[in-house]
This record gives sequence, structure tokens and C-alpha cells, in this order.
Amino acid sequence: MIHLLVDMGVVRADLAVAPEAAGEQFARRVLRLYRHLGAETLDVCLDSGRSWRRDIEPSYKANRPELTPEERENHHRQRCDAMEWFESGGHTIHQADTYEADDCLATLAWQIVSGESQESKVVIYSH
Repeated sequence: MIHLLVDMGVVRADLAVAPEAAGEQFARRVLRLYRHLGAETLDVCLDSGRSWRRDIEPSYKANRPELTPEERENHHRQRCDAMEWFESGGHTIHQADTYEADDCLATLAWQIVSGESQESKVVIYSH
């Protein structure tokens, strides 16, 4: 069994290339990968906002440029567009307070490989 785990944070990278269609393009790319792999499950992980890491180290990700209000709104809209594509296909969306998408990915991957037979494979799509 193949499980595809996806980090929705990748949408932010797509915004620079196609700001008005990043969510749809991201979803289409992930769904092509899902079909190509023959995966049986597709789980999408989201950042929750403020990470627990910033509480420990205030400079965490301080080198990243802040989004303008317009960019932030567009990012939110594109993220919602992508989520609609995944939810309409019956795929699961995961998010946990104070955790980033990669934390959720690692937790899901661990649950899959520790709870299933040796035949299970996990593919993580992130950046």
C-alpha cells in the first residue's frame, strides 16, 4: 500500500510563479503524482499558524520576508482553493495547533509505518 503525504506549505512557493492559480496548480500537480504512484491514500497537512518553535527561539524563520496584506489574502485564497480540490476528492486534511505541516507529516508517516505491514510505503511531497 502506498500513502502520499503532502505539505500544503508548498503552495506559498507556487504563488511567485502563478499568483492567481497557485492553489489549483498545486492540487492538480499533487493529484497527478497520486495517480502516477497508484497511492491508496492522500493526506494533506497544513501549518496551524504560530509554531511552538518560535516560542523556544524567537528568531525562528526570521529570515523569511513578511507577506504583504494582499499577498497574505491571496495565499489564504489559494490555500482554500487547493483544500477544496482535495476535500472534494475525499482526501483527508490534517492540522494541529502550534504544529507545522512537516510535524504532522512526520507523525502520520510514523503512525503508518509502525502500525501496518512491511508492505506499506510512505511518499512525502514537501519542499
